Amino acid sequence: VAPPDGSPTEAAATITAREFFDQDVQRRIAAWKRGSAPLSVVLVEVDDFANLARQYPRAGELLQATITRFLQATLREMDHVARLDEHRYGVLLPTVNATFAGEVAERLRKDAGDVRLNVSEAEIRFTVSTGAAEVMPDDDAPCLLQRATTALQTAIDRGRNRSYWHDGQRCLPVGIAPQTLV
Repeated sequence: VAPPDGSPTEAAATITAREFFDQDVQRRIAAWKRGSAPLSVVLVEVDDFANLARQYPRAGELLQATITRFLQATLREMDHVARLDEHRYGVLLPTVNATFAGEVAERLRKDAGDVRLNVSEAEIRFTVSTGAAEVMPDDDAPCLLQRATTALQTAIDRGRNRSYWHDGQRCLPVGIAPQTLV
């Protein structure tokens, strides 16, 4: 599926490459600053991707294809999905605030755990970690993506297979609002 602006896609993944994702994030932040609807980013990383790829021949390629189909089937048509590197994906969510972005991140995390792959006569399961952030007044694309990356790294550091969001000051598990913390 080609992006609406006609930018090229990665042939194997059928989702956009990082440079087009970064450009779209910047463009949508500019629109948001002119009074547009909320905008959030969710980063999704396949946990232990390198170990799975080493343990099972063809697992890396199959995981990439499976995650791509999974994200495309799970998200809205208006959402922008991009493969950022071998095991990380970015999801740009127009009209979505931090609360709903956290819900999307958590749904992706939970649903990915139900996916099973048949590789080398073995059934393997995988998990993902997610990090979410909503655009804030002083954000540019690198700042928004860094906050989402920090949330994702927190999910990984806390044991993987988790979802965190960045509220502008700190990372919180999805489902915990800042006002409920002591």
